[in-house]
Amino acid sequence: GIFLISYFINILFLGLIFFFFESVMGQYTGRGPMKLWQVTPVLRGIAMGSMFFICFLSIYYNILIAWALYYFYESFQKVVPWSHCHTKECVEIEQFSSFNITGNATQKFLTPSSDFFFNKVLQITDGFGNFGGFRWHILLCLVIAWTIIYLCLCFGAKILGKISTF
Repeated sequence: GIFLISYFINILFLGLIFFFFESVMGQYTGRGPMKLWQVTPVLRGIAMGSMFFICFLSIYYNILIAWALYYFYESFQKVVPWSHCHTKECVEIEQFSSFNITGNATQKFLTPSSDFFFNKVLQITDGFGNFGGFRWHILLCLVIAWTIIYLCLCFGAKILGKISTF
């Protein structure tokens, strides 16, 4: 709880102020973030930090988009795969109401949706030493997501506006 309080205080007093400052100064000078902070050479580290943060954030969001694309692809089946169990750790809702947990209390149980995500989409292995196989379906979805981003950046807002009104 205390972490969230300090996090939101920092976002409110530092994050929003720097965002507003970069937006205003960028509009006023017509420069990007790297050139903007060259006004004061001591603060060039802020530009580098914000650029690294933006790069990692875009990679993170593209992974989320790849997962969403994979879910979109899997949703075209007659019965969606996250509606039923795939492994023996999974417990369906109908079974869960009459389930007796007097046995091993450390055993983890998964719902069908989390079972699909962890065991089918991510294919999580049993330990750090066991990497498992390569996730080709996620790689394909990630390539599609990056291709969409590339096309949006290449063709710009004009063509995307024409496509969306088509």
